[in-house]
Amino acid sequence: MGVIADRWPSGISCDNGFRILGTPLGFQGSKGASLVFIGHPDEPAHTTPRRGSRVLVSPVVSAAINAMGRGYDVLTLGYDRMIRLGRMDVRLVPAGLGPGSAQIEISLRGRKILFTSGIRLAQPIASQPSVEIPQCDVLLIDATPSTQRPLSPRRVSRQLREWVLTTSATHQTAVLCAGSRAAAIDIAWLLRDIDIEVRAHRSFFEMLRRIGKLGYTLPRLRRLEGVWPTSGIVLHRFERWPGSRLAASGRAPVAVVGPGIERPPWADAVFRIGEVEDRSGWVAYAKQTGARQVALGPGCDDAMAQRLSKSGVAVYRVPPSWQMQLPL
Repeated sequence: MGVIADRWPSGISCDNGFRILGTPLGFQGSKGASLVFIGHPDEPAHTTPRRGSRVLVSPVVSAAINAMGRGYDVLTLGYDRMIRLGRMDVRLVPAGLGPGSAQIEISLRGRKILFTSGIRLAQPIASQPSVEIPQCDVLLIDATPSTQRPLSPRRVSRQLREWVLTTSATHQTAVLCAGSRAAAIDIAWLLRDIDIEVRAHRSFFEMLRRIGKLGYTLPRLRRLEGVWPTSGIVLHRFERWPGSRLAASGRAPVAVVGPGIERPPWADAVFRIGEVEDRSGWVAYAKQTGARQVALGPGCDDAMAQRLSKSGVAVYRVPPSWQMQLPL
């Protein structure tokens, strides 16, 4: 991992995500070798740490990274652990945004910094820890808010499970197109006790095989090969599904699962699981942290900044290369 600089951070900058200056701890890609934080199973696809960097992740995100074959130097940290980096204490706390999602809390000089790339005040699935909202002095947010208040995650999960049971009983094969890696993990948890064979797309199969030891076990999981199965469930990647062509053939009913997905013309159903908080939810979250300063990254829109400002929160927009001094 290299030598950890034993000094206090000098400030915050934003360069493809947040990073703390003056230490080797960076968020989502700093210019030099650093410790990069990835807080969600879908972030590794958009994050490219520099050579020599180490990646801090939860166990579920670690399995997702390994399945992608990126070869990162991964430091896996469970929710129940805290590590010491130089003069900083670091821990991961649940983000409530699905399996493995996390926020990172940094304690230094008696002050706390909290970073999140997505939270959900209502947990997506009952098995997952609800979002934890620690008290902090500085809150860093880089997340695109939902445009509307999503349906209850538990309600959507129940509807998805009922669709699977009904469809598999009346058709030979049913298809679930997952719009994200986290959605595929959600599906695995929901179907874990259903006696149905599930054939998964290659990348999903490898990820779920690795995550199985963490409790997301599909007992009848198989890899989807070249021959189309005549029964059971097919778990496929949304972006790889040839929807219109297969819909015209009437081969199988298809449901799309994931955050922010509108219903395509070839889908029989859509289940929006894994939605982030809407703007009003982010205001409630920021207030509960007690943060005196809130820094917003490029993922946050102007409407979100305005809502936070009107609520009495001190808001900073952090464009690339701009530096904000820490209140220490």
